[in-house]
Amino acid sequence: MGAQEMIALSAESVDFEDGLKLEGLVGLADNLEEELSQTVELGSRLAEGAPAALERLREAEVRVRGRVVAALRRRAMFAFQGNVARSRREPLEALSVDSRRLSQLENSLTALDPSQQGLKQELLLPLGIAYARDVLTSTPFERIEQYGRAVQSVAENLRREGVTVEAVFTECRDVIESRLSEHARRLSRDAANPPPATTSVLNGDAYVFYRGEFGANAPDGELAALLGLDGQLSPNQGVSVPGFLSEAVRAAVAHAELAFVQTRVKYLRNWLTQLLTSLPSPESLTERADAERTVDRLVRSRFPMLALKEGELVRLRGVLSLLGSMPGDLGEGARRLEQQLRGIDDDFGRFSRQVLDRRAAP
Repeated sequence: MGAQEMIALSAESVDFEDGLKLEGLVGLADNLEEELSQTVELGSRLAEGAPAALERLREAEVRVRGRVVAALRRRAMFAFQGNVARSRREPLEALSVDSRRLSQLENSLTALDPSQQGLKQELLLPLGIAYARDVLTSTPFERIEQYGRAVQSVAENLRREGVTVEAVFTECRDVIESRLSEHARRLSRDAANPPPATTSVLNGDAYVFYRGEFGANAPDGELAALLGLDGQLSPNQGVSVPGFLSEAVRAAVAHAELAFVQTRVKYLRNWLTQLLTSLPSPESLTERADAERTVDRLVRSRFPMLALKEGELVRLRGVLSLLGSMPGDLGEGARRLEQQLRGIDDDFGRFSRQVLDRRAAP
């Protein structure tokens, strides 16, 4: 009993040792475990044939192990928090270095008491949160897909260091939603100030304008990317359970994307209306040569290339299909736009077929 008491006192004395680092605690824990195991083994031999003595020995061992672990754990938390406060390392570097140290310490303490499993997770979680907030706050992005890659990188680094990803992202929810909300506001500002449309519908200028002004900046697929990110952030959520991101963020991104689609559908409708008004009606094309010239003018407008070869109308329908699944007025607005887009497709298809039939007529 005296030897075990000395082991416990040796562990409790570390509270009064200045400058003791985690590495020193690991070595101390290993030594105390070895000494304690030796004293227990020796005591068990001496108490053979005396069940009552063996029981008292086991009870004493449990108490001593509890005191040793409590003392070392208390000192470890103090030493670790001091290191974190003084550290000038980058968040990911600090997380990686301390993860290795805490793995060793947890293994040593678990040898003394299996209930110490989880010490590393407990101490690393604040570092993981600090690292994630740093990356998720500072990473620039123009598309949600880019931000999603940053989130994925953070998740992979956290898992590699043994930190629970879900707990970290829950603490970073405010940062993620703030960045996405600001992104949606930026998209909405762009959608609210569309450039003036060209009035040249026959010479290809309308096509150049459409591709130049709407092609590169259009946020098509942002809602799909957001839903993918939401699933990435809440992989264990069921279908009937709300996702990680709030409905407000989803609605903000969806509204911004819908506004851009609305601007383009309006432009395409005006372009096609002016184009069909500028060309002779199919009924007036009594000569094959007239039909040939009309087809040529239609091709030079480049509307057929946009609608057919590049599949712009089909692509916009795909975007509106997802937006149409949103609840409330937002989904209703998307479905109305889809009807308008179908009208554009029908009008263009009808005119094209009639002119081509005139050209092919004997």
